[in-house]
Amino acid sequence: MDFTKYLYVMIGKRLKNKIKVSYTTQAKFTRIVNDKYQTKGPEHTINEPTLSNILQGKLTNSRFLMSQNKIEIFTDMFDITPEELIFESENEILSFFKFSLLLILFNNSDYNPFIDTPTDDIFFEDATHKSIFKDSFIKEEILINVSNKLLINIISSSKTDRDLDAFIDAFNYHCSDYMEFFIDFKRLIFNHTLHTNFLFEYILNSKENYQTFISSFNNFIDINSDKFLEFYKEKIKEEILKVSKSKNRNIFARLDNNFFIEVFSSEQFLNLLDKSLNTDNFILFINKAKQAVNEIASSSSNCMYYDKDKLDKDIEILKKFYNDNQNKKIKNLTELNLNILNFIDLTIFLENQLIEKDNGTH
Repeated sequence: MDFTKYLYVMIGKRLKNKIKVSYTTQAKFTRIVNDKYQTKGPEHTINEPTLSNILQGKLTNSRFLMSQNKIEIFTDMFDITPEELIFESENEILSFFKFSLLLILFNNSDYNPFIDTPTDDIFFEDATHKSIFKDSFIKEEILINVSNKLLINIISSSKTDRDLDAFIDAFNYHCSDYMEFFIDFKRLIFNHTLHTNFLFEYILNSKENYQTFISSFNNFIDINSDKFLEFYKEKIKEEILKVSKSKNRNIFARLDNNFFIEVFSSEQFLNLLDKSLNTDNFILFINKAKQAVNEIASSSSNCMYYDKDKLDKDIEILKKFYNDNQNKKIKNLTELNLNILNFIDLTIFLENQLIEKDNGTH
C-alpha cells in the first residue's frame, strides 16, 4: 500500500495552480527562482524537468517528492509553512483521508473502487483517482483487520434500511448455505479476517449498489470529519512540526509510506474506528444478518431443533462466559450482547466448520 502517491499528486496540483496564479508560467517561475538562489549554489536552483516532475507528483532519482532545498524554495516563494506545503486546508486533509481509507478498505480484496459506472460524486468521478489507486495498491497484511473494522463502520453508516440490505444481499448472493453465511459473518464481525472480494464484486457490479456504497462511505467521512481532523493533528501534524524545526531533516523523508502504514495500523486509529461506530445501525445490521441466516436455514431440507441437550450445552457455555468475564468491565449492553452472541452462536458451533473452511478456499 502506498499512501504517498495520492499525497504527492495533490501537492503537485496545488503548486501548479499557485505558479499559474503568481508567476503565469513554469518557465518564468524557474527563472526567478534561479536568479534569486544562484549565489547559494546549484543545489538551490530548479530546472524545468525537475519542476515538471514535482508538479505531476512524480519521483525521479529520489524516494521522495522533493529535497530539503526544494522544500525551502517553495515555502519561501509562496510564503507558506512546511505544513501548508503538504496540507494547505482541512479539505485537503479530508481528501487524503478519503483516498487512504479506500486503500485500506479494499486492502483485503482485488478491486478498485474507482470504476467506469457514472456517478454524481466528484471524488469518485475523478478519472485520475482510478490510475493513482491502481499504482498505489499493494496488499498489507498488517492492515487486514483494520480493513474489516473500517468496513463495519462503512456498513453501519448506511443512511437507510434498504442500504443496509444491500450489504446483507452481498452475503446472501455469495453464500451457498446458512453455515457459510454464518462463518463469513463471524470473520467480518469478530475475527476481522474476512476476504472481501465477494462483497465488493457484488457492490461494484450494480449501479444502485455502487451508489449505496458511495453514500455510506461519504456519510461515514462526513459524520466523523472532526475526529479525522483531530487524529491528523495528533499523529501527522505533530510529526510535521517536529521535523520542520530541524533544517537537516526532510519532511518527506519522515512522512514516507512506512510512516502512514504505522499511523493507520496504530492503536489510536483502531480506537477512532471503535468510537466512530454507529451502534444502532450496527445492531440492526447484525439482526438483519441473523434474520437472513434463519431464512436460509428454514429453507433447508435439513431441519434442526433446539432440544434439551442443546440447552444444557448453552447453559454450560454461559457459565464459562460468566466465569471468564465476571471481573471484566463491559462498557454497555451492546457489548454484552455481542460477547454472548459470540459465545453461544459462533464459538463452539462454528469452531470445526471454521477450521475446515480456512483450510480450503475463501
